[in-house]
Amino acid sequence: MIKKAVLNELIKSYDLVGLEQHLIYAYLLNHQLDYLRSPILATYFDNFLQNPALFFDTSSLEIETIKELENYLELIIPSSDRKLNGAFFTPDYIIDFIINEVKPQSNDKNLDPSCGCGAFLVGVTDYYKRTFNKIYSKHYSRKYLWFGYSGV
Repeated sequence: MIKKAVLNELIKSYDLVGLEQHLIYAYLLNHQLDYLRSPILATYFDNFLQNPALFFDTSSLEIETIKELENYLELIIPSSDRKLNGAFFTPDYIIDFIINEVKPQSNDKNLDPSCGCGAFLVGVTDYYKRTFNKIYSKHYSRKYLWFGYSGV
């Protein structure tokens, strides 16, 4: 469950870059994932300085799934930035509805050509886990998931 009141207080109290990094760091640490094993995450956290109070606050959010982390990260984007960049975040219930209507089969390949934050890809990996007991892995993602780049 998303704790918007807690997050709103964190947004008022901390800079957004630090808050974003602590949200991701707390999620990785709580799931015993080593960010140093990923060159992208290692670079992202290269100059990361842990703020004990912020770490405690972000850890207290108890982010269980990647989908919850995605929702928290979307919520910290200021609405002015969303408007300026034309960002639109598809609500989870719409993502789930579309995936359940399409009903991807076990070996289907999935493309999200306008992938922003990857919400449909996160949704389809959840669907495959629930429906076919498939667990996300590098091999799985390279074989069955593709995303487009909508940046300039």
